[in-house]
Amino acid sequence: MKIQRCWAHTIRYFIDIVNTLNKDQLKDSAAYEVVNLMNPIFQAKAKFVKENLVVTDVKKRRNSQEYKQMLTNLYDYVQSIQPERDTPLAKAVNYFNNRWSEMLTFLEDGHVELTNNISESKWHSSRTLPFVCS
Repeated sequence: MKIQRCWAHTIRYFIDIVNTLNKDQLKDSAAYEVVNLMNPIFQAKAKFVKENLVVTDVKKRRNSQEYKQMLTNLYDYVQSIQPERDTPLAKAVNYFNNRWSEMLTFLEDGHVELTNNISESKWHSSRTLPFVCS
């Protein structure tokens, strides 16, 4: 069994930084660039769902040259970031780097999701349901 790390948790670190920036700061922001590089990956996931692809086709598209180039561009850019120590950007980059290999498990199996949002929402709803119903 292999672990698939959640892409939503990873992008959240970068989005939290972006949300602190004004419009002028965005153009030079490494965090903003990472979010822009990750967004097409999330958009592809949404497209696969919308097209109602079977798992074999999902795997095939995820392993296409175009898709893998998106992953390579993201990885290479994050590796080029040289954040100052003990900053939110350093934390985001470290989080990304420490999980990168386990963020790619989804390439091997069309059943594996990019995020664990579905699992988390079911877990949270099952935990809150007894309180709502009592």
